[in-house]
Amino acid sequence: MFDFLKRKKPAKNSQKIFISHRHKDNPIADLFVKLIKCAFIIENHDIRCTSLPPHALSVGSNIFETLKEEVKNAEIVLGLISKSVDESEYVLFELGASWGNSIPTFPLLITGAIPNDIPDHKQKSDHRVFNCDRKK
Repeated sequence: MFDFLKRKKPAKNSQKIFISHRHKDNPIADLFVKLIKCAFIIENHDIRCTSLPPHALSVGSNIFETLKEEVKNAEIVLGLISKSVDESEYVLFELGASWGNSIPTFPLLITGAIPNDIPDHKQKSDHRVFNCDRKK
């Protein structure tokens, strides 16, 4: 079922799971990372979630270059999609890079988001959308 986690040999110091999110959605990202760590046998260094220590970027990193390489080398990208996701250039960049590099990418709808809130390139190319909003 999770064959994509074995699809390629990871690059040195690369994360298996890249979680793309707006920093405003940090509380949801925090809960999501905790869920992943409870559900799977995974090490801290296997997850990149930029707003959460110990999954954040190292101090002094070149943010753009680091994110570009890490998205390219990720085994899976999980995009936390909120209503205002289009206000984040980084989320749009990360999701576009994952799509452009054929990385399995899953948009996860949160905080009232609907499928139309997914950036166009993902919405038109991928029908695997998960609604994580408890209100629906």
